Amino acid sequence: MAALFTPDAVYAYGDRVARGPSELVAFLDDSQGRPEQRGKHLTVNCVVEPDDDHVRAVSDFVFLRHDERGLVPAVAGRYRDRLVRTDGLWLIAERLIERFGA
Repeated sequence: MAALFTPDAVYAYGDRVARGPSELVAFLDDSQGRPEQRGKHLTVNCVVEPDDDHVRAVSDFVFLRHDERGLVPAVAGRYRDRLVRTDGLWLIAERLIERFGA
């Protein structure tokens, strides 16, 4: 997942902020590194505003976690992303994550 971000990307969830690939990998390993932390991630209602080599995107998400009943909603929220075109690829330069109901 870290390959989807620019080398100087900012990834913020609540008061936790990761900057750059090593901090992002550590953040993701901490939050999703163990099998019991994983589940199904759904992203919907994307609104994209392009501007040459930059894009702003807002997307809603729901994270479903495994429990004894199967997949159940665990977190819902919104991504506020800024993407940049780098060597012909669109990479995330900034992802701000807002949690609904928290």
